[in-house]
Amino acid sequence: MSKSLPIKHLSARVPWHDNKWNGKTCCSVLDNSFCRILPRVDATKNPDTESSDKTITEENFPPCISEKGTFLSPNSYTRELTHAWTKINPMFKDFKPGIYFHKPYSFNAVPFLWMMKNKGGDDNPHFSEKAHVFELDYDADLEQEVDENLGFEGNIWVQHPANQKILLDAFFGCLKKRQSLIFFYCKDTPFSEPNERVIVGVAK
Repeated sequence: MSKSLPIKHLSARVPWHDNKWNGKTCCSVLDNSFCRILPRVDATKNPDTESSDKTITEENFPPCISEKGTFLSPNSYTRELTHAWTKINPMFKDFKPGIYFHKPYSFNAVPFLWMMKNKGGDDNPHFSEKAHVFELDYDADLEQEVDENLGFEGNIWVQHPANQKILLDAFFGCLKKRQSLIFFYCKDTPFSEPNERVIVGVAK
């Protein structure tokens, strides 16, 4: 059962970009250490093949594409997303990549905290704090079934699709068009030595 919750706002971390997140690669893809400090960016960075100050297309995706590095891009694009469990759980090894379409001036929102199980001790290892606080119809027994049948014992993420849908619908249902605000921030920038969060954009 869906539940209407009070309006909420959203924050989204974006990597530092030396070219105004304008749909192009950085002016200097090698020298932007404030972007490369993100592990997922640096792990797949290849300065030898990345061109500086070039329009990003589906043929030259930079590593920051998965970190919202194009959130102000006027261009749309599609990219493949590989399921996180394909190399972790054998039952997912045959899952094919999904196709994710990005509209212009858009970004992907992932509510990590909402999708985590906050362990309530040995008696309640599948406790969801968000479901508890907002009185959602989350069923911890379904998570137990997933653990037993799919081998996810000890995993911190909500796995059952029914529970996922309840939590995701509640999260995104709090965001109201033309009312909710979105704060884009960088954690590492040239303007803050202690790496404080710096807001780089606000939108409805």
